[in-house]
Amino acid sequence: MLCNIPCRIVLAIINTVSLIVGLAILTGGALLIWGRDIFTKVLDKFLEPFLRAIHVADDAAQVTELISRITTSTSPVGIVLLCFGAAVAILSVIGIVGACCNLLIVLKVYAAIVTVIALAMLAVVILYFVKQDVFGEYAVKLFRMSVANYTSIEANDVHSLVIGFLQPYLGCCGVDSPSEFSQMAKKDVYDEKEYTDLKYPIPCCKMTDKFRLVDPNCPNDFTDKNSNIGIGCHQPMKNKVVEVMNKAIFALIGTMVFLLLLVIFTGITVFMDCL
Repeated sequence: MLCNIPCRIVLAIINTVSLIVGLAILTGGALLIWGRDIFTKVLDKFLEPFLRAIHVADDAAQVTELISRITTSTSPVGIVLLCFGAAVAILSVIGIVGACCNLLIVLKVYAAIVTVIALAMLAVVILYFVKQDVFGEYAVKLFRMSVANYTSIEANDVHSLVIGFLQPYLGCCGVDSPSEFSQMAKKDVYDEKEYTDLKYPIPCCKMTDKFRLVDPNCPNDFTDKNSNIGIGCHQPMKNKVVEVMNKAIFALIGTMVFLLLLVIFTGITVFMDCL
């Protein structure tokens, strides 16, 4: 019984840390679901340079609608994080109880649950790499809707905000071609300047990270040098989504490896107690 004390101490420490992490994840999930005001402030700050460039107030109806759509779409993510954080916290408590009280049956149950979770993560990782393009194509599908309904930046609707923010950020124009903006108005206003007889949307021009036009000749004269008319957003958007998802998956893989090591360490703790 005394032989496994060092292992139990380490196990208790690891689970205390994971309990804190689990509670943090749970809190993050709860904020995504119910903390609309906090999440709105974060998004406002992120969108601030663009909103300033088009002279739209942070509390304007169209911005509120855009943020509402974003927060609505993040609610499922919040639910997942809430459930995952709660599961991690509960599992950590089981591990702490088993380690501190040296309850072998509890440690065995703990190891079994951790093993199941690790295998579930492995299944998610495999599924992701098999269906990797699905996530990117879904984002492109949503973007295509905004392209089809875009009229102008001056319209100050959700579509103008989506196109106006994402195209300069990704350095592209349209989904596959700048000619896809079938509803586009020929007149628009950007940064307090009016433009007429537009061939393509103003967000197709190259801009700085503060959403200022790089070349004052654009949008009066679109060229490959001062605009992104030769680059569709299909591939850049897919690449960005996959890039973000890959980071999440690699974090998941790291967590899975940690859980497998935790199972092995728990097994050693149980084995040492039996000596």
